[in-house]
Amino acid sequence: MAFIAPSKDLEPQESISQGFVAPSKDLEPSGFIAPETDLDSDDPGAADYVAAFGSDIAISEAGRLGGAAVGTAILPGVGTAIGYVLGGMGAGAAGSIARQRILDPDGELSYGQIVADAFINLIPGAKGAKFGASAVARQAVAGAGISAGARVAETAIDEGELPSIDELTSAGLTGAALGAGLGVSGEAFSKAYSKFAGMPTRRLSEAFKIGDPDAKILVDGVERTGKEYAEMLPKNFRDIKLGISEAYSDDLIRARVLQNEVAAGQIKDVGPLKVKSDESDFYLQRRLAEGKISAKNEELERLVDIDGAFLVSKANELGTDASILSRSVNDYLYAKHGVAYNKANRSKFGGDGAAGKTTKEFQETVKDFEARGLNKELKESIELRQDLSKRILNTIEEGGLISKVEANKLRKQFPNYVPLNRILETDELEDVASTVVGRAGRYETLASGIRRAKGSDLEVNDISQNIVDNLIGATRRAQVNKANQAFVKLVRDNPTTAGNIATVRKPKVVSTKLVKDTSESANALRAQGKKVPSKKVPVYENADKNVLTVFENGKPMFVEFKDPKLAAAMKGTNREVTTGIMKAAQGFNRFVGGLYTRFNPEFMVPNLIRDRSEAFVNNMQKMSLGQAFKTLDPISTVRDDMRTIARNLRGQKASGGRAAEMDKLYDEFVQAGGRTGGLGLSTLDDVEKSIAELGKKLNAPTKSKAKQFNKVVNGINELFENSTRFATYRRGRADGMTMDQAALAARNSSFDPQLQGAQGDTIRALYLFSNPAIQGAKNFLRSMNPVKNPGLAASVMGALTATAYTLDRYNKTIDENYREKIPKFKLNKHLTIVQGTKPDGSLDYISIPIGYSMVPFKIAADYAQRIMFGGEENIDASAVAKDMSKNIIDSYNPMGGSPVPTVLRPILELSRNKDGLGRDIRPSWLENENMSDVEKIHPWTARTQGGELAINLAEQLQDMGYEVSPENLLYLYRNYTGGPGTTVQRLFNLTSKLMNKEKITRSDVPVARRFFGETYAKTFELRTGDQQLIDNIDKQENTSRAKASRIASGYKTQIQNADSPQERSRILQDLLVDPETNEAVLRRVETFLKDEAAGITAADKRVKSLSVNGRAQFFIERIQDMNRDEAARYLQEQINRRVLTPKVQEAMTGIQAFKDFFSR
Repeated sequence: MAFIAPSKDLEPQESISQGFVAPSKDLEPSGFIAPETDLDSDDPGAADYVAAFGSDIAISEAGRLGGAAVGTAILPGVGTAIGYVLGGMGAGAAGSIARQRILDPDGELSYGQIVADAFINLIPGAKGAKFGASAVARQAVAGAGISAGARVAETAIDEGELPSIDELTSAGLTGAALGAGLGVSGEAFSKAYSKFAGMPTRRLSEAFKIGDPDAKILVDGVERTGKEYAEMLPKNFRDIKLGISEAYSDDLIRARVLQNEVAAGQIKDVGPLKVKSDESDFYLQRRLAEGKISAKNEELERLVDIDGAFLVSKANELGTDASILSRSVNDYLYAKHGVAYNKANRSKFGGDGAAGKTTKEFQETVKDFEARGLNKELKESIELRQDLSKRILNTIEEGGLISKVEANKLRKQFPNYVPLNRILETDELEDVASTVVGRAGRYETLASGIRRAKGSDLEVNDISQNIVDNLIGATRRAQVNKANQAFVKLVRDNPTTAGNIATVRKPKVVSTKLVKDTSESANALRAQGKKVPSKKVPVYENADKNVLTVFENGKPMFVEFKDPKLAAAMKGTNREVTTGIMKAAQGFNRFVGGLYTRFNPEFMVPNLIRDRSEAFVNNMQKMSLGQAFKTLDPISTVRDDMRTIARNLRGQKASGGRAAEMDKLYDEFVQAGGRTGGLGLSTLDDVEKSIAELGKKLNAPTKSKAKQFNKVVNGINELFENSTRFATYRRGRADGMTMDQAALAARNSSFDPQLQGAQGDTIRALYLFSNPAIQGAKNFLRSMNPVKNPGLAASVMGALTATAYTLDRYNKTIDENYREKIPKFKLNKHLTIVQGTKPDGSLDYISIPIGYSMVPFKIAADYAQRIMFGGEENIDASAVAKDMSKNIIDSYNPMGGSPVPTVLRPILELSRNKDGLGRDIRPSWLENENMSDVEKIHPWTARTQGGELAINLAEQLQDMGYEVSPENLLYLYRNYTGGPGTTVQRLFNLTSKLMNKEKITRSDVPVARRFFGETYAKTFELRTGDQQLIDNIDKQENTSRAKASRIASGYKTQIQNADSPQERSRILQDLLVDPETNEAVLRRVETFLKDEAAGITAADKRVKSLSVNGRAQFFIERIQDMNRDEAARYLQEQINRRVLTPKVQEAMTGIQAFKDFFSR
C-alpha cells in the first residue's frame, strides 16, 4: 500500500521568517511586469517595504486591541468602546509615523496620511488590506507577505484616500464616538471630516499647512489622541494584568497584591500592607476558610452517619422503622426546648404557645417519651443532636458574630435549645443586636444569624433539617467573618499606607426600632402590674456595594474601599455564575471529569507520582531542602501518609507510638484547612449541595448501597489526592511553620481545586480540567521564577539535567537507538528506563510519570545534556523550538490544546478524522473510498473484544438505515465514558486474549500499562532507516504527479476554449516545446484528446474507475429497464468507447442475471 502524505492543512506551518516564498503566478495582476532592481538607488526596496508595513500593522493592530482591553479593564461596555477608539486612532497614527520614517527618514511627514491611517485602523483588518494592495502595486515581493481583502484595499497608499463616511459607519463607528476620541463634539467632527472624507490624503495635508480650521481639528485631535493613548497604556497595564488574573486564576488577586507577603513569605509581593502575623494575613485566612468550612461540614456528615447507623441498628432491635425513631427524637427535643421557649416569650406572644404548641402539649410529649424508656434507648441519638444544636451558638461566638455575654445569656435561657425555623419564608426576622441593610456577597456576613424570637403558632419545620441548616450556615458565616477580621487587623496594622485602600469605621445609626422587652426582669415587673418601656434596637446605615461588613464581638463594622473592583473581590460579588446552556455544559464536564479521575483506577497511582514530583519543587520554595526532599520518600508515603489517611477515613485511631503522632498531625491538617479530598475534590458549589442533603439523612436513616459505594470512591480518591498534601503539611510543621502556614503550603503543593478566577465556572463549562491546568502551572512557575527564586530554579534544572544525562547514558548502553523506538510522548513526559532488548530489536522499558508543569523543563534539560554531553551539537534548532513550544502549550494551556469546547471536541475530531494527538481515528486510506462506513476500520480493531462489540453495533445501526464506522463508536465511547469506559474496554480485551490463549503483554494490563511498556520492531522500522528515504521519494513522486496534472489541466483548458483547429494545433505545438512538459504531462493530454474523440464523459470515467466485476454489475443493472435491441445498442456503444472492455464482457457472461436478461 502506497504511503499517503497527511493533508497540508494538518501540517505545522513554517514561520515566514525562515525564508520568502514567491507568490503564485496566478495571484499577480494581469500584465504586471516586475521592475528591475537598482542596487545603487536610494529608493526604498523590498526589505524596506516589508519592515515599514510590518511595523505599521503590528503597532496599529496591537494598539487597537490593547486599547479595547484597557477600556474594558477600566469600565466594561462604555470603556471598551472608548478604549477601542483611543487605542485604534492613537496606535494607527503611531504606526503611520513609524512607516513613513522607515521609508523616508529625512522626509516631511504626511499629516493627511497620519489622519487617514488613524481612521483606517478603526476598521478591523483594513490597514493590512490597504497596505497589501499598495505593496502589490508598488513591489510584488513585499506585497506577497501582506494580507488583502477589506473594502479600503481598493485604493493604493501612494494615491491614498481617507475612509468615506459610509466605510466608517459600516464598521459601527459613529460621529459621536469618533468625536469623543478626538476630544470634540460629534457635530464638530462630522462637519470637519465630511470635508475630506473619501478624498486623497494630500488634500488634508495641504489644508493643514495653510491653517484650515477643519483640517486642524482632525490633525490636532489625532495627535492628542496618540499622546493620551501612550500615557494610558502603561498606567493601566497593571490593572489589565490584575483583571486577567482575577478572571481566570484567582478571584482574590486584588487583595493578595496589597500584602507584602503571604504565609511568612510563601508568596512574596511588594504590596503596601505589611503582614505582621497569621492573624493579619487576610489572603492566608481567606484561602484556608473554605478548607476549614469543608472540614467542619465533613465532620458534621460523619456524625450524621453515626446517628443514622445507630438508629438503623436500634430499629432492627425494636422491630420498627429508623425514620419513626428519628421523628420521635425530634419531637422529644422540640418539646423540651418548647417548654423554655414558651416561658421566655409568653408576654411577647400574648399567651402560651410561642413555640407552636402549648406548654402542656410539650410536657405530655416529654412524659410519654420517657415513660416508654426511649430517652434511655435513644440516648446516643438524643445527645448527638443536642450537641449539634449547641455547636450552632458556639460557632457564631467563635466567629465574633455574637458577644460572649450574649451567648452565655442564651445558653442559660435555653439549655435544651434546638432551632425552630418556621415554614414561612415571609416571616419578618430581626437581628438580636441590630439591623444592617445591604446585599451580602459570597465572602461577607451581614448578620450574626441569631434572630429575635417573636413566637408563632405556625408549623415548625423538621428539627433535624433545622439543626443541619443552621449549623452549616453558622459555620460559613463564622469562617467568612474570621477571615474578614484578618483584613481589619491588616488595615489597622498599617495606618500610614492603608488609608488609600480602605478605612474601618463603625456604621452610623440612622434610626432605632422599639421592641418589647422580654427579659426575665421585665416579665417580673409586668407580673407586678408595672409598665415596662420598650427596648431600642439600633438600625444602621445601608452598607453600599463598596462596603464590607465585618462583625467584632457581635457588633458590625464597616470596611469602606476606595476601589470598587477591590470591594467586589472582597465581598465575592465579582464571581460570575453560569446559567442556562453554560451551566449544563459545566455539569457535563464535571461528570466526564469524574469519570476520568475519581472513577478511573488508571488515574490515581500515576497522578500520585506526578503530584509528588511537583510538590517537591513547590516545597523547595517554602521550606528547607531536607524537608522538601522527604516529600519524595516512597516508604514514608505509604507508611505514614497513606496509612494515616486510610486509618482516619475508617474512623480508627492509633492508641500510641508513631501512628498516634501521625493521627494528631492529620487532625491538625484537616482542621487547619489543608485537606481538599473527599467532598473537597469537587467544586465549592458541589460541596454545599452535598452538605445540604444531610438533614434528609438525619430524618430518614438508610443503608444505601449507592451512597456507600460513593463513600468508598471518595475515600480512595482522598487517599491518593491528600497524601501529598498531608506530607507537605507534616514537612512544613517540622520546618517550623504554623498550622495555617503549613496548611496553605499543603494546598499549594500541587493545585487547589477550590481556588479559581471570577470567570472560573465559565472556563470549566467550556474546557475540562482547565482549572487544574491554571492552578498547577501557576504554583510551579511561581516556584521556578528565576528572578525571585534563582537558586531553586538553578537547582531544579541542574537536577533534571543530571537525571536526563544519567538515564540517557544508561539507556544507550542497552540500545543506542532507544529514542527512535520509544514513543516521543513517553520520553517527554516520563522518566524512561530501558530494561532490555528482544531478539527482534524491540525494547521493554519502565516509564515514571512526572508533573505536567515540569514537562517543558524536563525536555529543556534533556536537550541541554544531549548538546553538551551527548555529542549532538548539530541538533536541529528549529525542531527543538517546535518541540518545546508544543509541550509548553500542552502543559500550560487551560484549553487542553484546542479552543473548541470539550463537549464538542470529539464531534469535531470525528469530522476531521484526527484525535487530540493528530492520529487517524478511522483509516485515512479508506476515507475517500466509496464503501460502507461500517467497513472503515483499522485491521486490529476486529481482533479486540471492544472492537467486536463496536462492529456488531455498527451493523445493527446499518440495518436501521444509519451508517457509522465502528471506530467512531469506539472513539465516542472512550471520550464520553472516560477512565472507567477505557478500563472496561481493556478488561474486555484482556479477557478475550485469555480465552483465546493469546500472549498477554504488560501493556494489556490496566494500571500496570501506565508504567511498563514495550516497543515494536515494525514500528521502529517505519520510523527510522528506510522510512525517511521512502517518505522523500513518495513526496517527490506526489509532487511530480501534482505538477504534471496542473500543467496538463492548463493545456486542456486552452484546447477546449480554442476557436479553430489552427488554434488547437498552435497550443499543441506550444505544449511540445514547453520546458515543463514531460512524459506524464503528454500522457495526460493524450488521454484527454482520445477521451474527447471517443465522447467519453465524466460519468464514463467514473465507471472505468470501477473494478472489472464492479463494471460488469453496473452494466447489468443499467440494461434492466431496456429491451433486447436497446440493450444491444447501448452495450455496443460502450464497447466502441472502450468503457466496456473484453474482460468486463467476460465477467458479465458469467453472471446469471445477464444470462436471464437475454433469455427473456
